[in-house]
Amino acid sequence: MKPPPATTISHVSTVRPRPASPTPAADTAVFRTRADEVYAQLKRDVADFILVPGDRFTENEISDRLGVSRTPVRQALFRLQQEGFVEVLFRSGWRVLPFDFDQFEQLYDLRMVLETTAVHRICEADHRVDRSLLDTLAGIWLVPVAERSTDTA
Repeated sequence: MKPPPATTISHVSTVRPRPASPTPAADTAVFRTRADEVYAQLKRDVADFILVPGDRFTENEISDRLGVSRTPVRQALFRLQQEGFVEVLFRSGWRVLPFDFDQFEQLYDLRMVLETTAVHRICEADHRVDRSLLDTLAGIWLVPVAERSTDTA
């Protein structure tokens, strides 16, 4: 089943047509509602900066663009609202929220704690550890400071 062609929303200049995405294999039969599909599409649009923080839109604009009724759009937007991606503006539609970089830092700190704890538990275990696997992981994780990629933005 081909998705309907993307259209541009007249007063939202940042909504751009989406490139064709790969379709799932035919043998993977997963039941998904239209709301699930709209939710996944809108979440991809936010992640791919097709909808950028600060963009405002209405349920009608999204339903027209995706070729679905307002009900699955509304259901998808409420899910995205619960996850902190969008907010409802009273009688004005919806707005994409800015990213919470403090939350990203907290998640990164949590990841460091979990990974460090996992390595300590592996090293303290009574069973033998495959040294070649640890060396491979060390080559991935322990990149010298001069070779690390940086974000200069």
